Amino acid sequence: MTDAMRALGAELRNWGRWGADDQRGTTNLITPEKVVAAAGAIRTGKVFDLGIPLDADGPQTGHFRSNPRRFMSRTGQERELPGGGRGADDWVVMPLQAGTQWDALSHMFYDDHLYNGYPAAAHVTALGASRNAIQHQAKGIAGRGVLLDIARLKGVDRLAAGTAITPADLDAACAEQGVTVGAGDVLLVRTGWWSVFAADGDRERFMDAEPGLSLECARWLHARDVAAVAADNWALEVLPAQQEGLTLPLHLVLLRDMGMTIGEMFDLDELAADCAADGTYEFFFTAPPLKFTGAVGSPLNPLAIK
Repeated sequence: MTDAMRALGAELRNWGRWGADDQRGTTNLITPEKVVAAAGAIRTGKVFDLGIPLDADGPQTGHFRSNPRRFMSRTGQERELPGGGRGADDWVVMPLQAGTQWDALSHMFYDDHLYNGYPAAAHVTALGASRNAIQHQAKGIAGRGVLLDIARLKGVDRLAAGTAITPADLDAACAEQGVTVGAGDVLLVRTGWWSVFAADGDRERFMDAEPGLSLECARWLHARDVAAVAADNWALEVLPAQQEGLTLPLHLVLLRDMGMTIGEMFDLDELAADCAADGTYEFFFTAPPLKFTGAVGSPLNPLAIK
């Protein structure tokens, strides 16, 4: 952990901003008024699902996480119910962060503190997270969404691995697309990296180094009071990190200091193509997590509605 990163975290820290007991962080910025205003972004009724398929053929390599496994517990052939009906059921076994997902504010931390100053050792145990768990976001992630298509801005299908997206890139995308990012918005960033798996089928490459947001983008997000941020890569931020000896520094500052929920492995390609076609990069966005009590992340199927 570098002194510079700690200083950045202290500069951007939101602890106490929404009260000493807060467990939601920046999603508090999605107020009822913001939700009502966001509904005005629905003009055509087109719906885009941004979640990747949850199955054994997903991008996980098995080195860290595995892909979901679904099993039939009954097919309906076992017995006929009174009256002639039959029923089928299935189970699923998966890491909660194997596909499109939110990181809870308890997912990563440093110096034994979670967002809002909660002691990590006391509140993240083998039983789960007793503070900042994902269920606290169940009502809070629905409002105005904005897509910044950095791959299209750079004129490429996908950014190269290790490409750091800077605040200047985010500003340039806003200007090019004619859109603003403001308080309570959910920002989606397209790098094109999802195509490494979706088009190439290369799990190992997709889950290795990647383009993504630089640590400096934390200030940009904080200055605009962004409510949550997500991307089409597997870790949001650029990998390897620009700062030698640091692992996922943007995660640490966003989750632990700013209290900003992070989304990963969003499929943004269909949405991006439509935004480029009609020139509209804002939409109503909704992505509630599943209410797994004490979980540090959740799978989801986000929707963008234009």
